[in-house]
Amino acid sequence: MTHRHTPRPRDAAHPRGTAHQPTTPILRRARPTLPILLAQLCSFLSVGALATGLQYLLTLMMVMAGALSLVAASTLAFLISAAFNYWANARLTFARQGRPANDRAQQLRFAAMVALGCALNAMLLRLALSLGLHGVLSQLLATAGVLASNFAISRLWVFRKP
Repeated sequence: MTHRHTPRPRDAAHPRGTAHQPTTPILRRARPTLPILLAQLCSFLSVGALATGLQYLLTLMMVMAGALSLVAASTLAFLISAAFNYWANARLTFARQGRPANDRAQQLRFAAMVALGCALNAMLLRLALSLGLHGVLSQLLATAGVLASNFAISRLWVFRKP
């Protein structure tokens, strides 16, 4: 007895007559394997540590020189370190996932994330200082908040697969 192959129904909306495949939401498509996610997180943390070191060094220099207040110096230093952060994350952390580092749309998404991160940094820093926390502890807490936000936004939006 032979079995006959039953053809799949064709979808008239598709010109080649292929069966319609339902679209998958972006979050479901972007679901990484645990080793990939951990590798990206480690790379992101390493790049972030270098960028944060640069931010802290610049902040310290501006505050010690009496040039700016802590919040203003930290905000300016955050923006300066963002350029290094983009370059390193585009080339190292999310290179397999995203577009080339010179992709304008990706750069604009990164700039939007930096603006959000800069505002979040200033807000968290002001909040911690208003609660009477030491400046260094305040900056560390603000950095932790921005780090968590930036990893999620980078992975899901800035450096997403096209």
